Amino acid sequence: MSENKNLDRKKFLSIVGLGAGIGFLSSLTVVKLFKSKIYNRKNVSVKIHPSAVKRNDKV
Repeated sequence: MSENKNLDRKKFLSIVGLGAGIGFLSSLTVVKLFKSKIYNRKNVSVKIHPSAVKRNDKV
C-alpha cells in the first residue's frame, strides 16, 4: 500500500498544460456565447447637457 504520491515533472507539466488549455478554450466559448446577447449592435447617440462643466483645463 505504499504508493508513490509524488508526480514526476513531465506528468505534472502535462496536467497543468491540459488544465490551462481547457480553461483558455472554455473562456473563449463563454465570451462568444454571451457577447452577442449582452451587447446590441445599435449606434448610441450621446448628447452633452448644455449646463455640463467643461473639463479642458488640467490641474
